[in-house]
Amino acid sequence: MGFLSLCTLSAVPTRQNAQEAAKPIFSASIVASIHAVAGENLERLPDTTEYRVARRLQARLTRDWNIAFPLERIVEASAGRRSLLSRSTTVSITSKDSSVVRSVVFPLSQHAHWVRLDVYGRSLEFLPDEKQIALSLADEPLGDFPHAENATILSLEENNGLMRVKTEGVAKTGYQLDRADLGKRIARALKDQELIVALQVEQVPGKIINGTDTDFGNLELLATGKSNFAGSAHGRKENIKKGLRERMNNVLIPPGAKFSFNKNLGSMSSGGWYMGLGIFNGEDLRPVLGGGICQVATTVYRAAVMAGLPIMQKANHSLFVTYYEKDGLGLDATIFPGQQDLTFTNDTPHYMLMQSYADGDDAFVNLYGTKDGRTVELSGPYLNVNAPADLVIDDRSIRINEIAWKQRIVATDGLVTDNVLVSKYKAIPKRLKKEYAITNP
Repeated sequence: MGFLSLCTLSAVPTRQNAQEAAKPIFSASIVASIHAVAGENLERLPDTTEYRVARRLQARLTRDWNIAFPLERIVEASAGRRSLLSRSTTVSITSKDSSVVRSVVFPLSQHAHWVRLDVYGRSLEFLPDEKQIALSLADEPLGDFPHAENATILSLEENNGLMRVKTEGVAKTGYQLDRADLGKRIARALKDQELIVALQVEQVPGKIINGTDTDFGNLELLATGKSNFAGSAHGRKENIKKGLRERMNNVLIPPGAKFSFNKNLGSMSSGGWYMGLGIFNGEDLRPVLGGGICQVATTVYRAAVMAGLPIMQKANHSLFVTYYEKDGLGLDATIFPGQQDLTFTNDTPHYMLMQSYADGDDAFVNLYGTKDGRTVELSGPYLNVNAPADLVIDDRSIRINEIAWKQRIVATDGLVTDNVLVSKYKAIPKRLKKEYAITNP
């Protein structure tokens, strides 16, 4: 068994000059002898481009494999190649956190070098070449993914009972593509005429490197909170970025300590904050300094939920806010200094580090610490139109203006804690109820 690269279909090596290129590489007597061995009569064979190319390939196969393939078999294989080159497949790429969503179409007619000729004994067939595809993917648009970024702790700072670290950089998750596996899957899809290849790239978390003498534990990535603020006014966007960059980034939470969003947020009377809309009296929208900071609180809350930390104080917005639909419908948190706070407890025996940043219109909050074996599972969102029968909130079923999630935390000793996370609004958009409605059997 073996294969012959398509480049061998060329009758003349590319390094020969134009004068040599005009000469046939096989004499008429050699070609005639090949046909004689194959039991073919040259006078009866059509004198077309298709057959002329087939004759040259026939002679080359005889030279390289010492097998005189009948010309009709080569013509049949060539027809299979033309059929193969008419195919295409679409590679749909996502990541677990939906940060990467790409769709790339690969028409094989534009990647003819992905086809090889396989020779099996006395048979031959043109097939997609998975190794060549894998090699070529490095030059394709889907081959460029952001790499993981690391951060180094330079020093520890403590002020007014709050602990922070100074770092060089912010750790960010990257993505890794298994090109060899994708090459196999594209080859199989093209061969079997599958229209779509669905692929989820592997996430590679950024690392926190401790450059101090203080023992902070392992500082592995425990959980990520994410939200999207696309469509926000300029001032709101700047407030979100400032809150992430200056107030929540590099917050250090000692073991057993309570995290307070408002304490870490601090005063907002200093410069740099913009006016943005805030909710007052449960339903009034008014401009307020720092409007939009609740987007940061929401992102922090989502990280704490995903880490399975005990939430001590939290309230959702009274009005449904479209900014919080993506990445956690119904998982939002509102804060207002002096009135409403977001708090949770680091119930692990080790330090926990919070890093936060904005990437485009996405807000990220990462919690790092020493893993204690707990696992966290979320299911939802549930509205009154799709809630399972066993979803119970204070001995009642979910109401029409509520959105709920089920959270299950399994401790390393096997202890299971089931929580229902509920957000109650004045009203929920009808479009969401249509979207999440299910037909009961």
